[in-house]
Amino acid sequence: MPSIIREEAVPKEKVKMNKNYPVYVGDTIGVTIPYQKLHWHNVLEINYIKSGTGYYIINGQKFDFQQGDVLLINSNDLHCAYETKDLVMTVITFDSTLFIHNLRFDPELFSPFREIDKHYMNLIHRDHPAMDRLRSLLLELQVEHEREQRSYATVVYSLILQFLTIVNRECRIEGICGSQPIISERQYEKIRQVIMVMIELKYRVNNTGDI
Repeated sequence: MPSIIREEAVPKEKVKMNKNYPVYVGDTIGVTIPYQKLHWHNVLEINYIKSGTGYYIINGQKFDFQQGDVLLINSNDLHCAYETKDLVMTVITFDSTLFIHNLRFDPELFSPFREIDKHYMNLIHRDHPAMDRLRSLLLELQVEHEREQRSYATVVYSLILQFLTIVNRECRIEGICGSQPIISERQYEKIRQVIMVMIELKYRVNNTGDI
C-alpha cells in the first residue's frame, strides 16, 4: 500500500507512488477508520465492489452500493466510505500523469472523472449494459498487477486505458446538469470545507443531539 502524508485540516492525501509504475491495486475488507473520515487525494481512484454493501459520501451526496457496482472518484472529490455488511472491494488508484502522452490525441480520456455530475456519475450501476466488460477488465488488471509477470506494467497500463475508453463511450449521460462553468481549485477547496463542516455537524447532531 502506498504511503500517505497528511498536511491539512481538510485531509489532503498525497499518495507517494513508484514513479515508474504509479499504480496501486488491492482488496480491502470493510472500511478502515481513516477512510471513514472525509478526505481527498492527488490520485484518481476506481472501486469495484466484489461483495457486500456500503455507501460513499462524495461531495455531500450519498451513494449506496453493493456487489457488482463500480465507483469513480476524482482527485478533487471530498469523500468517505462506510461498510454496512460484509464489504470487500477492489481499490485501484493511479497517477493521471501516467497517461499524459495519451492526452495529446485523446483529450477526453479523463472525462469520466473530470465531468462527473455533468456527463458522468460517481457510481456506475451493476446493471449497466457495459458492466460485464468493465468488470472483466478490472479483474484482469488485478491479476496482472498481482502476478507481476514480464511486461505486466504495460498490460496494466493498457487495461486502464481500455476501461476509461469504455466508460467514456458507454457511460456518458447527456444533460445531467447542462452546461457548467469551470470551477477553480480555490473554489473547490471552499466547497470542500463547507461540505466538511455541514456533514460533521450533521453527524454530531445525529450522534449526540447537540448543535
